[in-house]
Amino acid sequence: MATLETVAHPFAAALGDQRRSDQRVNFAQTFNAVGTMIGPAIGSYFLLGSDTVHSTDLTSVKTLYVAIGCVIILIAVAFMFLKIPVLTDPHAETSAIDPDAVNVDVEPSKKLYQHSHFVWAVAAQFFNVAAQAGTWAYFINYGVDIMHFSNEKAGYFMIIFMGMMALGRIVGTSLMTYIAPNKLLAAFACGSILMCLIVAQSLGWTSYIALLMINFFFSIMFPTIFSLGIKNLGSHTQQASSFIAMGVVGGAVFPMVMGQIANHSVAHAYYLPIICYAVIFLFGAKLYKVKH
Repeated sequence: MATLETVAHPFAAALGDQRRSDQRVNFAQTFNAVGTMIGPAIGSYFLLGSDTVHSTDLTSVKTLYVAIGCVIILIAVAFMFLKIPVLTDPHAETSAIDPDAVNVDVEPSKKLYQHSHFVWAVAAQFFNVAAQAGTWAYFINYGVDIMHFSNEKAGYFMIIFMGMMALGRIVGTSLMTYIAPNKLLAAFACGSILMCLIVAQSLGWTSYIALLMINFFFSIMFPTIFSLGIKNLGSHTQQASSFIAMGVVGGAVFPMVMGQIANHSVAHAYYLPIICYAVIFLFGAKLYKVKH
């Protein structure tokens, strides 16, 4: 997955004007969100269903993973025969039409770590995936412990949860035509902070709807942070992509921290992602800027 994102995001960014790269990456990731809706639906059917014929073995798990493996093989074969057009990297190309366009690697001699917007993008992605992993990890727990759903019912609500992410990316991609991506990122981070505060109050359906809305506001964060982080990096673009993709390690850290609070109160555990969204807000509001 990390290899795929390292290659695919810069490719999507290079398909046209760099000033629209944020929209292209968000549009592409909309289909990612559709996949995350289908996944829980299939997983809930195989793993949380009421069929007890194979309840004492791993038949359902094995069947599910064999099916996933077959689909991945089909995708790999399809890509082997896919002809990719030769692209001109817009991050290293000077725009002859608009001299103010951000299309130039203005200081090719600079080291990658000397580009502050890239460094902050890595940090923002770390906290972004940390918040995502924590929010997703305890979604079903929240449904069971706070809303008193069954495991199966909570699992099916996750389909709606992921649907909110798909909706958010569709809305976000459209809004980027009128609103600068960094400003939209900052606004969505504020929305996530507000939703976390409501979720932590355990207000029944009001808090549960706010929990669903977290995924709506989360939607544009990964692709937008990614595209803002690789702007103006020229020959460093591919390497920068790999570092930003490494930011997903935040997802390995945060669920454990949230879990310490969730052991006492799943609702109160949702105070912690506010720290992550505050960092993302700062990135979108100020730290995204390319410094010449």
